[in-house]
Amino acid sequence: MERNTTRPRVLVVHESMFGNTRQVAEAITRGLRDNMDVDMIAASDPSALAMAADRDLVVIGAPTHEYGLSHPGSRHEAVRWSQDKGQRFKLETAAATTGVRELLPGLAERVSVFAAFDTRIDMPRMFTGSAAKIIDRLLRDEGCTLFTEPQSFLVDHRSRLLPRELDRAEEWGRTLGARLDASPDSATP
Repeated sequence: MERNTTRPRVLVVHESMFGNTRQVAEAITRGLRDNMDVDMIAASDPSALAMAADRDLVVIGAPTHEYGLSHPGSRHEAVRWSQDKGQRFKLETAAATTGVRELLPGLAERVSVFAAFDTRIDMPRMFTGSAAKIIDRLLRDEGCTLFTEPQSFLVDHRSRLLPRELDRAEEWGRTLGARLDASPDSATP
């Protein structure tokens, strides 16, 4: 069988409350760009579902809220935190609208191969939960194929990314891209 010479097509979809998950998504996108045609989009963007169709890989990321994916109540709480001047949280555009949780059912119909990531506080996962693990479980339950194990990028107790996490995210993107580029069909993990 002749190898497909077109560059693999990847979409990075993210949800972000205070910018950390968006920054991680941007770093992953930079890493993927070495070998891929890659686009990045917010989960709240109405065109996210349409863009996910016919991609060789969709990378999906979200912040971890209350042991899993954000929901309307946790997003409302993020808005409240952003209004506390002492906390210095700057809310992302459209953060209080919809997120990955609402996007997943539609993604499951369009995505065949995916990778998941999250941002979560720097503590053992048993104490924080993981949005990426929830994304993984929900999409695999719908028949999607996991490309690689879910990845977490860590923040401190003040919701700031730990040093070197963006470097680690960019390297993860390069690793995903190299692995996808090396697969015979560009869509087979």
